Amino acid sequence: MRERKYENYELMITFLNGDTEKIKLNGVNTNNYKEVLEVYKNIKEQYQDQSVTISFTGISSNGEIGILFTKKIVSKETKQKEYADKVANTSVDDMLGNLKDDIKLIIDKYNRRCEQYSILDKSENIQLHKIESFNEIKWDSKEAETLEKIKIFDTIQEITRKRRVVKRDIAAIQKIKTIIKLDEVYKSLDKIKTNNDKKYTYLSDEKVEEFKIMKEVTYKNFKERVKLIGELSKEFDKVYFDDHSMKITCYNRAV
Repeated sequence: MRERKYENYELMITFLNGDTEKIKLNGVNTNNYKEVLEVYKNIKEQYQDQSVTISFTGISSNGEIGILFTKKIVSKETKQKEYADKVANTSVDDMLGNLKDDIKLIIDKYNRRCEQYSILDKSENIQLHKIESFNEIKWDSKEAETLEKIKIFDTIQEITRKRRVVKRDIAAIQKIKTIIKLDEVYKSLDKIKTNNDKKYTYLSDEKVEEFKIMKEVTYKNFKERVKLIGELSKEFDKVYFDDHSMKITCYNRAV
C-alpha cells in the first residue's frame, strides 16, 4: 500500500496586500483529501468580489507544507491595485517620456494619414479617368470588357473602404488638435528636466565661494559700493546692497 504523503490539508487565502489567512474548515475532516478538495472547488463564490489567491496545501507528518493547487480570483480590486502601483512606481521622467512619445506618435500618425488620404484620392482619380474613357477602347471580347469593369469596380470599392478608415482617423486627431496644440506641447516637453539623477554633496562655505553660488561683500563707503557692484555684476545674476549693514549680497540663479 502506497504511503500517504500528507497527514492533513488546509486552505490558505492570500489577500491583495500580501497578508495570508487560514480558511476555517468547520465540520470538515481535514485529514480527508476529498472533503477539503470539495471545499476548495466551491469556495470561489465566497470571494468573488475580492482579489485573492486560494491555496490548497498539504501538511506531512514532519510538518512539511506543499502547495497542491492554487486558484487566483481577479476582481476590480486587482485593477485598482495595479493602477495604484503604477502611479507609485512610475517616475515622472518616465511619465514625461511616455507623454512625449505618445504626442509624437499622434503627430506622425496624423501626417501619415494625410499622406495616405492624398494617395487614395489620386488612385481614385485614375480609376475615374478609366471610366470616363472606357467607351473609347475597342475590346477584343465582351468578356475582357466585363472583367475590366469588375476590376475597376473592385479597385474603387477598396479605395473607398481604406479612405473611410483614414478619414475617420484624421477627423479624430483634428478634434484633439483643436483642443491641444500638439506641436507646441511636444516642444515644451523637451524643456522639462526633473534632474532625478542629480547627485548632491554637502555644500560647504568653500564650495559656495568656489562655484560662485552666493557671496557677501562689505564695503567701506558708497563709492566702493558702486565699484564692487560693477565688478560683481559680471560674475553673478543678482546683486543686492544694503546701506544699513554696508553689505552687498549676490548670487546666481541655479545651484
